[in-house]
Amino acid sequence: MDRSFLSDAGVIAQSRDFVCVRLATFEDKKETTFTHSLYSTRRTPQVNTVFTILAPDGKTPLLAPGRSPSHTLGSDDPKTLVAAMKRIAAKYRARHRSATPPIPYGIDLRRSLNVAACDMQLLVVVVAKSKAKRKSIEKTLAPLVWSKELVGVLAYATAKPDELKALQGAKPVEGVFVVVAGPYGLKGNVVAFATGTSASTLKAALKKAIAEFDPQAKDSIRHIRDARWLGIEWEPEVKSPYSRPRR
Repeated sequence: MDRSFLSDAGVIAQSRDFVCVRLATFEDKKETTFTHSLYSTRRTPQVNTVFTILAPDGKTPLLAPGRSPSHTLGSDDPKTLVAAMKRIAAKYRARHRSATPPIPYGIDLRRSLNVAACDMQLLVVVVAKSKAKRKSIEKTLAPLVWSKELVGVLAYATAKPDELKALQGAKPVEGVFVVVAGPYGLKGNVVAFATGTSASTLKAALKKAIAEFDPQAKDSIRHIRDARWLGIEWEPEVKSPYSRPRR
């Protein structure tokens, strides 16, 4: 959203006191309705980015909602956001902390691939036939997800073995797949796999994939132009006011 803020070391460090949510914009009807209730304009009733900080009830804005941190705070200096976060965190001290928070999965594999492509992150896909098997894998994965080395570095999704058609190199087996999303977020290539039974093996696979990952920055104008030339279309769950009419 606003890289000058969200990639700032001070903001990242202060974010440990908050539950940070990466919006899926027009990819979820409930979320679109909620973000619209927080912020909209007469010209654009549904905006594609919203920033605010909510109270623990998940509803009450503690900062005036805006399009970005700079819009909300009226400043381009990340220190202003750090100061606001510190002030808010001091008022809402956690009564207790979970030893291991849940893994921040995306909505589904299709949309998680798209988000990973947009954010230029590796996507970790937990594949399991049953909820019990998924929980078993999560016992190994979750501590790594929230470790100092890996926190905030990867994107996550879940799937069943028969839902991996978009992943080149994926076999219909249970375990943890590390995926490089394609440039348009429609497909992905598997670059690492682990069964999820050994923490050391899984950690080694994740770190190796991260070390070898070389994301390329995208020129949005060229990216959109090439997609149109190739006939690539993305169908969001909610029609975006920014969408270009088809011809």
